[in-house]
Amino acid sequence: MNSLDELLQQVPEWVEVESRKSKKAVIRATCVRDSGALGDVYSLAVEQLASDRIKIYETKAEQKLPKCCVERHINSDSSFCLHLDSSKPVGSPKAARDWWNSLARYLSNQEYAARFGRWPINQGLSHGDAVTTQVEMERLADTVGWRDEVLSSIFRGTGFLHDAPLRLSKDKSRFVNLRTPCPRGCKRLHFPYRKRSCERHECKTDCQRDHRPILRASCPNRDVIERLNRLEIKRRSQERELLNDLKQSKTPCCGTMKDCPLA
Repeated sequence: MNSLDELLQQVPEWVEVESRKSKKAVIRATCVRDSGALGDVYSLAVEQLASDRIKIYETKAEQKLPKCCVERHINSDSSFCLHLDSSKPVGSPKAARDWWNSLARYLSNQEYAARFGRWPINQGLSHGDAVTTQVEMERLADTVGWRDEVLSSIFRGTGFLHDAPLRLSKDKSRFVNLRTPCPRGCKRLHFPYRKRSCERHECKTDCQRDHRPILRASCPNRDVIERLNRLEIKRRSQERELLNDLKQSKTPCCGTMKDCPLA
């Protein structure tokens, strides 16, 4: 059974199949918002490509979305980027159900983006090769409970990787200024509040003592801080390369998103 057959065997109730050819199906998909309310209905084409890969895009008859928008994860050929490597072959009933769930989330995200001009932060994906670096950053951040801070730095411009990036030495072999304060704003609390971790518990509200910043040299998670900074430098470079290619190809901004790098 090919990918398209697998998908059509697992069609959810919010999808209606209008037509099917050998390698293409036209469907009508109703957006189901997080609240449970129904949103817009989208006319979509699901196409089987070479190597059994899958492509999905809006039909030209009823287009509600921009033709291309890097911030809304619509590729230059108008196909959807549902998630990392979302065009890969669908080889099982479970994979088909996961694919449909990704489409449901994607359409809900599109309505969020249309309303607020931003992609939901917990669903954010960097562009091009930068997405694999972002995944590595999230895994590293999860080991110390910093995922939300990392995502805020990447997608909202608020967080220690954005507000207080570390500075590399001239030969880029190390980060300098170890005796500067922790970029996360951690402070050294007095007994019994002091901890050998980066949990930022507050002292009692009427405390009059001076809480000195923890220096980077003394940070118990200095290695994680530095690795995240190196990965963020790499992620920005990868994303900048893709965006430069889009600008050179004169890909226009659709005007629907705040802080679009193509605007």
